[in-house]
Amino acid sequence: MFNSIALLIPAYNPEAALIDLLQQLVSSGFGRIVLVDDGSEHTEVLDRAEKELPVHVLRHPQNCGKGAALKTGFTYIAENFANDIDTIITADADGQHLYSDVVRLAEAALNTPSSLILGVRDFQDSVPLRSKFGNYLTRTVLQRAKNISLSDTQTGLRAIPLSFAVSCCELTANRYEFELETIVLASKQGVPIEELPITTVYIDNNDSSHFRPIVDSMRVYAVFARFISVSFASFLIDISAFAIAYAISANVYTSTFMARSLSSTLNFLANKFFVFRSHNKMRTIFEASGYVLLVVVMATLSAYFVNLVHNTTAVNVITAKIVVDGALFVASFLTQKFLLFRRR
Repeated sequence: MFNSIALLIPAYNPEAALIDLLQQLVSSGFGRIVLVDDGSEHTEVLDRAEKELPVHVLRHPQNCGKGAALKTGFTYIAENFANDIDTIITADADGQHLYSDVVRLAEAALNTPSSLILGVRDFQDSVPLRSKFGNYLTRTVLQRAKNISLSDTQTGLRAIPLSFAVSCCELTANRYEFELETIVLASKQGVPIEELPITTVYIDNNDSSHFRPIVDSMRVYAVFARFISVSFASFLIDISAFAIAYAISANVYTSTFMARSLSSTLNFLANKFFVFRSHNKMRTIFEASGYVLLVVVMATLSAYFVNLVHNTTAVNVITAKIVVDGALFVASFLTQKFLLFRRR
């Protein structure tokens, strides 16, 4: 029934409940199940699974992080099953994902194999405070920073198109922040994101989770910190280059295009390879072409209005540029969101 789907479970010191889940999944027709032992100290459960069940167990000699384990699994599946499957389902090994929900997610993936489908939990009173707060904070930041509205950004139960999973391997994140960065990358690449409600299960108040609230939260939000820092750095480069060029040429148009050529090139490269850490060559030509056209249009408008404000008022040319570019920033953002990087 699920011949076009591979199941991937990263595991670190899993409990015996994992065996029960695997037995149910095998009985339901999941023929390609991959476990990634992320440097477990106790391997009895994984050894038993490898011996008794038709699963593939990959081993990390030491703990590398959930993101690294997922990338190991993605790579193995792409290299060994690419001709047979088009979707990878990821699930956690700690017993919080029910067999029935994995099956429901697989059925949804069969209908929309090109979508990233998230198995989302209901964060009500029974959810541990740290999980509820962490998800609320991540959802809020994701909404404000990237205008991505999701009800659960930290779920490990996902249906991922194989082609997109391969592109996710180019992300450098290796721990819990990897899953958030895949959502940001999906939005940037135009991969449709869907949500499927699942049962919310927390065993022993989620004590089995290896998520470290402070350290791992800092890793999760690093993507937003990078985005903000790159934007601010590009702004400083643009203003500085404009000031230098204007001091030499005394021409607003010449100065604007020279400064924007430098700052936009650096901004595009930094966003692609540092902020989003995407090396997808198939999207690069489209993104770069659209970005160049947008830069030309925005630079022309900037030069025109800066020149107009400077010549018709007593406002200093640098001040005029800051005001004008601040206003154009909104137009640039909307253009990139709904035209250049719009979701299919």
